[in-house]
Amino acid sequence: MRTKGADLPSFLQDVLKIRDKDTFQKINNQAKVLQFDKKETILRPDNPESQFHFLIRGKARAYVIDENGHDLTFRFAYNPGDILLDENSSITEGSFYWESIGRTWVLQIDKDLLIDAMNSNPELRSYMISNYIEYFSEQTALHYSLMTMQAKERYQW
Repeated sequence: MRTKGADLPSFLQDVLKIRDKDTFQKINNQAKVLQFDKKETILRPDNPESQFHFLIRGKARAYVIDENGHDLTFRFAYNPGDILLDENSSITEGSFYWESIGRTWVLQIDKDLLIDAMNSNPELRSYMISNYIEYFSEQTALHYSLMTMQAKERYQW
């Protein structure tokens, strides 16, 4: 589904740094731009994905539902190019939800297509590696804070 409000060619060139014409054409022809209204589910834990999802425009949050039925937010995506990522999605069923915050556009790319594109496009590969390192650093800082802060400090943080 293609939607208005998301400039896919600019996103591919400027954010994902895809400069190779063949790679650009493959992704432009095969990837999907999905639009979500406020509070719509983008990814679900019971739906293992074979795609990568990149934020084009808008905002999203990742959350889990605890044993009492409360949703606990633990990550936000708000920059173009942020990856809506579940650390378990490539291995097993996912473990958390992604939900839109306001109108949001997401690029959905098949994992195999993205891997092929990364192999032929060093700038895209570099972008993906940087994103994973940043994600890992954020998660490490979060885990450290949760283990070392008092409850009031965690709440204020």
